[in-house]
Amino acid sequence: MNRMTKFTLLFIVTLFTGMACGLSAPAHLPELPPITVPNPTTLVGPPGFFDETATPFPALVPVTDTPTSSVSVAPEYSFSWLRLQIPTGVAGGGLSNVIPGVNPSQDVAPWEVAPLHEEVALTGYALSGTFHEARIYIYPVHEFTAMEPTVGERAAELQILLQNKSADLDSVPFLPFWNAGQVFLAMPVYLEFQNGSGIRYLTQYGQSTVPINNHGLFYSFQGLTTDGSYWVSAVLPVNHPSIQPTYDNPLPADMEQFMADYEAYTDMIRAGLEGQPLDSFSPSVAELDAMMQSMLIGPLGP
Repeated sequence: MNRMTKFTLLFIVTLFTGMACGLSAPAHLPELPPITVPNPTTLVGPPGFFDETATPFPALVPVTDTPTSSVSVAPEYSFSWLRLQIPTGVAGGGLSNVIPGVNPSQDVAPWEVAPLHEEVALTGYALSGTFHEARIYIYPVHEFTAMEPTVGERAAELQILLQNKSADLDSVPFLPFWNAGQVFLAMPVYLEFQNGSGIRYLTQYGQSTVPINNHGLFYSFQGLTTDGSYWVSAVLPVNHPSIQPTYDNPLPADMEQFMADYEAYTDMIRAGLEGQPLDSFSPSVAELDAMMQSMLIGPLGP
């Protein structure tokens, strides 16, 4: 099953789940506006991707400045279940919030179910105005599995992935639950932190087939502590000058053709990003990696 098929199935399941429950999307993840009219401008695409009469969109912009990957000063911060170093080039600090548990019920959307967990908001983050906010989540795996058994299945899948270090990835087990699906995955790298390991990658989630864009692109880290007790998830917006600013600037000249060839389009974007220096992203992917590698996870005490 290819990536496009997987996404289509996930979208259909999500759509019918929402209809069955009669629940609206959470405020922090609003639905994307429907695409109703084509835009006369065109989208990044492989040769022959769009109607030949359309004005061609320039290819991915090459980054000619190739600085060596370096990490700025990184003060250490301690929260309830998380200690890490935050490079000043990434954020100015962090604010911890211990979120009360939400049990499953007919009045609760599936993506709202979670046990007591910690959410660390990175303050003074390098980017603002993006679709996602910079967050690091720490979930107790056993408690989450007791509430929602699929979490245990995802944790087992993630553990196998981290052990095998597969290079051929269509998707990565992800938390928190969202009412949207992964439409893109690039630059996967396995990293170790002080008491565990994980995988980082760049991705975009959506409820419809839209262009990869700097408003929605983010750095994801999904990892487990060595003892399997905690799942750490990072959602950290990133930008790159080769990517269009928003999903609708521009829209494809031919939306039907774009949807039909979406896998070829994302393959092209992926190949372009994977050849770029880590420091050409904002914030630097090298600095985000260093921050993830500095983590110590678990109850830290007073």
